[in-house]
Parts: sequence; structure tokens; C-alpha cells
Amino acid sequence: MRLVDVSRGGCRVALGSEIAQLGGTISVDLAPGISAQGQIVWSTRDEAGVRFAKQLSPAAAVALDIEQAAPPEPEAAEPPDGASEGLLSHWFRLVYSSLRADRARRPASLLSLLGLR
Repeated sequence: MRLVDVSRGGCRVALGSEIAQLGGTISVDLAPGISAQGQIVWSTRDEAGVRFAKQLSPAAAVALDIEQAAPPEPEAAEPPDGASEGLLSHWFRLVYSSLRADRARRPASLLSLLGLR
């Protein structure tokens, strides 16, 4: 028996001199160290289709070159030293520093602090 095609859920095998019985259970060696158990779901004189009892793992799919490895997740950027996170923190710092600098004068309105007036 020779492996013709493989997916995570099953495979197609060339039978050679073997006879495939529909509904029969089969063990297929996919690569060194990777095998799968399955059931024969269709057959012709030369080939048979096998549905695996359990889907291949993502690692096995990558090892068999039927899927690409997932790209690494980007690392979260850390804020520079002394910087707070978030828009609200930035807004609060802006308002607080403006009010503090203008303590002697009448405090500016929120709209003027945000440059909307």
C-alpha cells in the first residue's frame, strides 16, 4: 500500500495487491513516527479512501507539509518608560497639567484644552 494523498481528516492510498474492504479498519504509516488509524470509506480496484478516526494534529499536518505553520504572534509593544497607557490617562495628564499651570487664572474649559474651541 502506498500513500497517494493526505489531509488532516483522511487519505487516499494506492492498493497494489491489497484488497480494501469497505468499512474495514486500517492503520496507515504517513511518515516516520506519524501513523493514523481509520476506516475505509470508498474503494476502487486500485485505490481506497480512508477517514481517520481522529484528525491529525496541527503539528503532524505541518510535518507532513499539508499545512503551513502558524506565524508567530507579534509581541505586544511595551510603552516607553514613564508613559501611561490609554487615551484617558493622556487626557487626564493634559487637563491636570493645564489646570495646574493656569492656577492663578480662571481654568480653561474642557473644549479649549482639547483644541476644539
